[in-house]
Amino acid sequence: MSSGSPSSLSPPPEDKRNHVNGAVGRSRRQNVNYGIRNQYLASLTERELNGLNVYRCEDDDLSIRTAAAQARLPYDRMTLRELELFPEMARSQHSVALFLYIRNKTLAQWQFDPLLELTLGAILKELPEPFNSDVELVTSIHNYLERYGYINYGVFTRLSVREFDKKLTIVVIGAGAAGLAAARQLKFFGFDVIVLEARPRLCGRVFTYHRGAGLPPIDLGGMIIKGIVGNPLITLIRQTQCNIVEMNQKCPIYDRNGKLIDIQKNEMILNSLNKILNTICYIVHEMGITKIEEDSPNSQNNNKNVAKKGGRKINLGEAIQLILNQNELRVKTRLMKYWQRFEQLCNKLKDAGEKTKAYRNAIDTCMDTLAQNGAFLETPDAYDLTFNGSVSQDLLNRKLSLRSMRQCLKIAVNEAVQERREIEEMKNEYEKMEPSHVFMNDYDKRILDFHLANLESSIGAPLRTVALKDWDQDDLYGFDGSHITGKFLIYFGNLL
Repeated sequence: MSSGSPSSLSPPPEDKRNHVNGAVGRSRRQNVNYGIRNQYLASLTERELNGLNVYRCEDDDLSIRTAAAQARLPYDRMTLRELELFPEMARSQHSVALFLYIRNKTLAQWQFDPLLELTLGAILKELPEPFNSDVELVTSIHNYLERYGYINYGVFTRLSVREFDKKLTIVVIGAGAAGLAAARQLKFFGFDVIVLEARPRLCGRVFTYHRGAGLPPIDLGGMIIKGIVGNPLITLIRQTQCNIVEMNQKCPIYDRNGKLIDIQKNEMILNSLNKILNTICYIVHEMGITKIEEDSPNSQNNNKNVAKKGGRKINLGEAIQLILNQNELRVKTRLMKYWQRFEQLCNKLKDAGEKTKAYRNAIDTCMDTLAQNGAFLETPDAYDLTFNGSVSQDLLNRKLSLRSMRQCLKIAVNEAVQERREIEEMKNEYEKMEPSHVFMNDYDKRILDFHLANLESSIGAPLRTVALKDWDQDDLYGFDGSHITGKFLIYFGNLL
């Protein structure tokens, strides 16, 4: 641990100690005066200094932001892992800003020239004063970034020698992209490495199939890099100088007849798949269900697959199919309820028609009765009939009752006709709302198969072999930017 004025420090000789086995978590450090860069900062109070953003003191803010993004790290805060490894740096805003500047500056220096190993001496030489005054802190940050693969990875020229008192041998299973990169990194750390591969070839999923003379080759995997921001493969491409081509990310989809699939149709299928995957995540992570229990044939439960915590484990492919089957059952149930409601409307319409017909028949009966008793529609109102001495009181009361009944029946007929009209309009509108008979038809399923194949490509394994619990372990900081393609086998040749 060095002490004294930061300006009196000189870069130490090249550190050739083993940084792999050295613990990144350090013992508690002594307080160090990091100095003030100019008179303006010197005039600030201690409170203002602790709240000062260290990036405002530098002119390379964009470069360190970009470096942090490329390393999939937040440029303006410490990660949970960093807080665990460097707990003393989280005690004040000033110490956090100091850590972030050294970390981001180191990342920027590595990404500026990834063809050459970034040594501790190079970092101390590049860091401006007073940020290079705490050699132990810079060393620990360098060890941390190297240990977790943020710097000094891929195909680069080594400048340091790693030695162990006792040589260790590590076996790497699989000679694909991850296996070869891991083997090379372990060699850089000083281990002896043995790589095992089941196939008679290297490169894993990256494979170009040559079909013969006159036929173009076909890439069967690993030919597209989805996103260049935060993607460590971009550093590897820079190291191996692969030729890359930017791709059109709109990616139109065509059916088997060469017809362009409707964008809205494709979005609908893709949204349905995303909902299914979200449902699986909820069932697994919130409900803790990763198994099913198959009922016996004698069971009264018609559902053959009941999700429970006990029973047989299911894979991602089975879970997707189970939810698809459940959606099909839900669609058929909804369709059955629709037709039951439609049948009710038809019965109501029939009843309204019969009611109208009955009212009209009753009116005709009243008219016939009035005509037989000498009272026609032209007959004056009831007051004229009341003072007609030729009409008996009983006959008059009967005629008045019939006429009142006829008026009531006419009102009832109008109401029945209006009710029938409303029911018929409701039936016509409801008929237009007929739901789909299936959750997905054959055409939709072919589009879904394309997206499921794309999911398999992203995961790197068939869905039937993917564990239901661990399939969605996504990186917190995903890749962004353009999609590219190129001849990536050159990279694998350099890894050997």
